[in-house]
Amino acid sequence: MASHPIRTTLLVLCLVALAAPCWAAAPIGGSTGTFVVHAPVDGAQVWFDNDHKGAIAGGTLSVPVYTTATPYQVYRVEADGYEPFLGMITQYPASGGTIDLQATLVKEPIGGSMGAYRFEAAVEGAYVYLDGEFQGAIENGSLEVPVFTTGTPFRNYAVQARGFVTATGPVPGVPSVGETVAVPVALIPRAAPTAIGGDRGAYLVLCPVEGAMVAFDGDSKGTIQNGELLVPVYVTGTPYRTLRITAGGYQPYSAPILKYPAKDEVVNLYAVLEPTAPATTAAPIGGDIGYYLVHSNAEGGTVAFDDEVKGTITNGVLNVSVFVTGTPYRTWSVAKEGYAPFNGTISVYPAKGETIDLQAVLTVLPTTVATTNATTAAPATNATTAAPATTAAPLSGLCIAGALLSLAALGLAARRR
Repeated sequence: MASHPIRTTLLVLCLVALAAPCWAAAPIGGSTGTFVVHAPVDGAQVWFDNDHKGAIAGGTLSVPVYTTATPYQVYRVEADGYEPFLGMITQYPASGGTIDLQATLVKEPIGGSMGAYRFEAAVEGAYVYLDGEFQGAIENGSLEVPVFTTGTPFRNYAVQARGFVTATGPVPGVPSVGETVAVPVALIPRAAPTAIGGDRGAYLVLCPVEGAMVAFDGDSKGTIQNGELLVPVYVTGTPYRTLRITAGGYQPYSAPILKYPAKDEVVNLYAVLEPTAPATTAAPIGGDIGYYLVHSNAEGGTVAFDDEVKGTITNGVLNVSVFVTGTPYRTWSVAKEGYAPFNGTISVYPAKGETIDLQAVLTVLPTTVATTNATTAAPATNATTAAPATTAAPLSGLCIAGALLSLAALGLAARRR
């Protein structure tokens, strides 16, 4: 009997020895996921924020990251003879997961008249946008953005940094050949958020496109003003999963919402919208054309101007072209089954080539449970057509015998009593 403790000790030691290699194999610092950067130029160098990650080989580069580490925000790909590519990292891989990042490298133009803007800010890593297009991040106090002097001028800039109020303003005049125009930007620290109230946190949606319409899981939350929109949410509610942003002249933006705020916490959501070509609908022949861009949360909803159907909402928008010299429309509407109809008035008419945004937020109608009455809900059936008449099947011999045996047993039991 004394040998039992010894055998138990030896067994425990064996199990520890067997488990030791498994423990040693676990990565230091938590679980990992992987970014796969795709680029068409082998040898192109890749950076995440300011960390060099390697070179493209065979069209890709795999970059492992710890899922619990501070997330990277920007990736950059550079190659000789090509313009640098800059992209935002809007998703992070889960443990063992993979996220693909695409980099389009464009040949550097030969010749051409170039100038530049130099954005100057005291906040390292601040993001710079021109007309909603991401241009890069502030490094060593500045970012130089080359532009063609004969190209379409940029109109507005936005500079964003975590913990600071978004700075926006008009772009100064177009630089001349070889000139660099300085654009000083003062970023003001964001005040400590006050308690939002109740069991609520908030999302701060940061987007450089003014007036862009923001929705969470199809629920409209408002529009971007001064580069941002604060969206309070209940921490005990069903978590939102998807952020969607639409704006005239830009492709609709969608991204998963990966983090939910705790009570009184503010979670930042960054969005970069890609410019799109103007309306794909063929312009009417004969006269100058303007446009209305209808935004709505009712995907597939029918849009009408003065009761004339103009089309349906697709990817959150519908572009409607109109003659600027025609009789102006007065009313517009959006309708979809399951939603309360939206009706609005048209007070502004577009000039030639101008686009006017119209926003329609439809309310989902409550679902009602219908109570069925057997005497009214179900239509009367005609035995000659709806259901064939059934005749009673004759009882089989076995059924009759079983019934007789049951009756005999009951009689016997009654006698015994």
